[in-house]
Amino acid sequence: MLHSEKESKESKTFDFNKYCEEAYRYFSSWLYSKLQKVTMTDRVAELKGIDPLTGLCFNACRVDGTGIYHIIIEAAKLALTKEEYGACCYWYFGPEKSKSSQFALLMIDPKDVEWLHKSKVIQMNDGVGTFSKFLGNNNIFSMKYGTQEWREERNRHLNFLDDKAIEKDMPEMHKIADDYIKKIDEEGKIANLERFTADYTLDVVSKTKLSTSLDQYTKDTISSMITKISTELGNQTYTFIKSILPFIEYFPFNYFIQTELSKLVKLANNILRDDVIQPNKETILSKHNFITAGRNHSDIKLTSLDMINEFKEFLVVGHETTAKLLLFTLMLLADSNHRDVSKKLLREIHTRDKSPREWAKSDFDKVTYLTAIVNEALRLYPPVPIMVNRINKHCTFRDIELRPGDLVFNSALQTHHYKPVWGNDADQFKPERFIEENGAIKEYNEYMFHPFGFNPRKCVGQKFAMLEVKQLVAILVSEYEMSLEKEMHHPFPISSTITMKVMMQNIPLYFEKRKQEELEFKLNPL
Repeated sequence: MLHSEKESKESKTFDFNKYCEEAYRYFSSWLYSKLQKVTMTDRVAELKGIDPLTGLCFNACRVDGTGIYHIIIEAAKLALTKEEYGACCYWYFGPEKSKSSQFALLMIDPKDVEWLHKSKVIQMNDGVGTFSKFLGNNNIFSMKYGTQEWREERNRHLNFLDDKAIEKDMPEMHKIADDYIKKIDEEGKIANLERFTADYTLDVVSKTKLSTSLDQYTKDTISSMITKISTELGNQTYTFIKSILPFIEYFPFNYFIQTELSKLVKLANNILRDDVIQPNKETILSKHNFITAGRNHSDIKLTSLDMINEFKEFLVVGHETTAKLLLFTLMLLADSNHRDVSKKLLREIHTRDKSPREWAKSDFDKVTYLTAIVNEALRLYPPVPIMVNRINKHCTFRDIELRPGDLVFNSALQTHHYKPVWGNDADQFKPERFIEENGAIKEYNEYMFHPFGFNPRKCVGQKFAMLEVKQLVAILVSEYEMSLEKEMHHPFPISSTITMKVMMQNIPLYFEKRKQEELEFKLNPL
């Protein structure tokens, strides 16, 4: 039975759980309206220079999952008003004197971020449990850092996503790109760019890394599911209200409050098992892919929860961030204010002796301006704009006493726009900042530029993600002149749940075929 049929039958019956959840959301909104003027006091009596964020932390109650993002934006505004003390701000989720309140600190300055990661005072696993709640406990996100289990799993990922493995994926990636560009040729535009980038990256990762083929219904279902899960993972309503009313944890109502995410996880498991794994079972087991790599095929139980979680890791976590990167890279290049960037990239593409449709991985790596463009898109619009760590031992940062359990937020979005280190043009789209004088790619300190996180837990799929984006961008720029609606310009309106969101619906992208002389290679060298 199709999932849509199941849902229609279930919708005809009274859902008591759903009723309780809606009542809870109404209650949280009411509490927000009543208490939004509450202020929070200092943890340290004689704290110098660093101000607390007051009165706005009830933004965590936003049921669209963007609450933390809005708190970070307000905290950053306050932090940047006193840069001589360091770009920091702190707040409480709940009243300061409540034992269940959660202390939180925002760091923006790369020097502070470096101190945090080198001082060994934070948990090295997914300490806040963001991904564990969705992927379960037996995965690379939740495994304890440094254990043999963690090293083996990380090495398995790295081996399957290294340069040699990616090079083998190039024929399939070119075929996928060709199929999508045929549609662009026929229609002359992409009606919904966000949906296009989601579909494209889903197809690439599913076909190259999981040996599966997804129909449009399944892709739409997965994309919708990702949006709902990101919203729930980003929604701090329950945590916040519990800090104000601790007794709610022991109230029977609590059972219904926490069911939404678990239901979404169950739905995701069912979709992946029934609509992705089962129809592709024979193909998956007969080919070399992430599921079969390094394993005895007879020992693989495809429908087991562990296997389903591995599909979730690639199809949800891996694909979503790449889709966001591709989305913002194309929007920046199609912005009419950035025509010079596209022309410069086109000239560099023309220094190669063949079309990007035929390039190997090494060809994409040699076009440095292409890498610079993608890096600049990552700097301006990091797919995961907010990272959070939990303190695991007593320590002192500036005048603040940090205690085990405290949260420290680092916003890549804020650090990447921090003018004292990036310059007064930090908000501008300027790929040249990633080019050395000798033409090589300029490497920045990872605490200054960290779109893929930090070592030793940096994203294992960053090379694959970069290639996905560079491949399609190079082909599109070489063959088309792209444009957005006239009123659409950088900076684009954004928000965030777990990943970056552009606050525009159905973004169209228009294509005009380049003239024949623009399609010739080695005619316009730099």
